[in-house]
Amino acid sequence: MSIRCHIIFCIIIALSSTDISANWCCPGCVPTASETRAETVARSDVVLLVQWVSSTARDGENAANTVYQVTLVGKDSTELYQPKQLVALDNYREAEPGDLFFLNGLKNSEETIDWEAPVEISETGYHYVMQAPSPELPRHERLPYFVKFLEFPDDFIADDAYNEFAFAPFEDVVTLADKLPIEKLRTWLNNKETPQSRIGLYGILLGLCGQPSDADLLGEKFFEKADQYVFGMEGIVTGYLFLTRDEGLLKIREKILATQEKSVDFLYPLMRAFRIVWTYGGDRVPKSALISAMRTFLEHERLDELVIPDLARWKDWQPIDLLIEKYETHPEKKHESLKRAIIIYMMECANQETDETGTPSPTADKAQAFLDKVEQEDPILMKKVRRIYRVEPRKTPESEESPAE
Repeated sequence: MSIRCHIIFCIIIALSSTDISANWCCPGCVPTASETRAETVARSDVVLLVQWVSSTARDGENAANTVYQVTLVGKDSTELYQPKQLVALDNYREAEPGDLFFLNGLKNSEETIDWEAPVEISETGYHYVMQAPSPELPRHERLPYFVKFLEFPDDFIADDAYNEFAFAPFEDVVTLADKLPIEKLRTWLNNKETPQSRIGLYGILLGLCGQPSDADLLGEKFFEKADQYVFGMEGIVTGYLFLTRDEGLLKIREKILATQEKSVDFLYPLMRAFRIVWTYGGDRVPKSALISAMRTFLEHERLDELVIPDLARWKDWQPIDLLIEKYETHPEKKHESLKRAIIIYMMECANQETDETGTPSPTADKAQAFLDKVEQEDPILMKKVRRIYRVEPRKTPESEESPAE
C-alpha cells in the first residue's frame, strides 16, 4: 500500500480521538493472523487433535473426502467425539498417515458441526494451545504465559506467541518489563534468521527492559541504513527513544531529519515511531521536543500532509503561517489531499485556540479568516472536507447570545 493511501485514514483517526492508539494492538507490531489460537478455541464448540488417515480426490460425481482419526479431545460442547473416532471432511488434503492436525468447528443451526480448515500441528503445539490462558482473562495476566514461547523452535507456537503480543494493548505489554528476557531479545535482534515481522516487537520490548547500552544495538539498525526502509523500524526507533530519551531524538534530527535526501519509505516509519512515543513514552521524551521534530516533516513534500493531523491533535499551532503558504502555493488538483489536511488543521485551530478567558486568540482568528476565505473561493472542497470530518462551527459571542429560533 502506498504512503498516500494512508492520508485520509490518518486525518480522520488522528483528529477524531484524543488517543488514537487506545484499544489498538501493540504499536509497531503487525499480526500475522486474524486471531490467536486461544481465541479460536474460545469461539469453537469442538476442538480436536486429529491424525490424517486417508484422502480421496474428487472423481466425477464423487466429492473429495479426507478422513482423520481423533487423537485428543480438547473441547467438545456436543459430547459427541472421543479418541479413535473417525471424522470425515468434504475436502481433499494430502498428508502422511499419522500426521497431526488441529481441527476446530462450530455448531450450525442444524446442530451439526461446520469444520474449519485443519491446521498442521505438533503434539507440543496442541498442548501449548490448550494450556493457554483464556482470552476472557485480562491481557496483562495472560501475556506472561506467552513470553517463554517467543522464538520457540516450533514455528506454529512462535507465530502464535508473537500474535498474542501483536494484538495486546501497549499498556498491557508495559507491565511485563521486569519479566522480559533481555539476553534473548538481544540475541533475536542480532540473529539474521529472526523473522522480520517480529523485529519491531523485539525492538519495543528491549526499549522497555534494556540498558542504555542497548541503544547502540537498536541504533545501528537504522542509522547505518538511513537510505532504505528497515522492516520493523517503528518498533526499533521506539525502543531506541525509550532508552535514549531526548538525546536520542536530537541525534535522529541531526543525522537523519536534517537532510532532504532520505527516502519517504525510510522517514514515514520515523513519523510513526514519534507518534508511539508521544502516546506511550510518558516523560521519556519532552513533548515539546517531539513536536519540534514532527514539524520537520512539513519540509518533505510527500510527508507534509501526513504530519499535519498530528500537529493539530497535539495542538501545535506554531506552523499556521507555513501551512497557509503551502495551501496558497499548491493550487493544482493533485494537491487536494494536502489542502484537505490543512483545512481540517485550521478547523481545529479555530475551535480550540483560546486565551485564559476563553476568547479566541489571534491565532484562532487567523485560522477562521483562512477558512472563511476558502469557503468563498472553493466551496466544493469545503463540502468534501465536511463529509469526511465533521466539526462544530466556531462559536462566536453573537451565536452564543442569540436565542434559538
